[in-house]
Amino acid sequence: MSAALAIGLGASYTPAEPAKFEIPFGFLQKDDTCPEATHILKYPCPGTGSDYYLTFPKAKPADLAGFLGQNVAVRGTLHTSTCSRPLVQVTKLTISAVLPPCVDPGP
Repeated sequence: MSAALAIGLGASYTPAEPAKFEIPFGFLQKDDTCPEATHILKYPCPGTGSDYYLTFPKAKPADLAGFLGQNVAVRGTLHTSTCSRPLVQVTKLTISAVLPPCVDPGP
């Protein structure tokens, strides 16, 4: 019976795709506290929001140098990990024009 069940599941089972994810702003920093990530996206407003660990499977460190310390937007897929924060595998990184809600745009 278990062989028939395995065959039935094999024919109809499709692993779920990782959730697509977009974060409109945050500050990119190098971080090695999560072994699965190389960077962290810091949420700039204290006491609200969340930080995210980031991995860049197709980028070289030189590709990311101009984004470090900048307000960036991230697009990618959300993955489970052993880290204390969510892990995003980044597929697109851009400088963000979106100001965090706690930042005063000035006069």
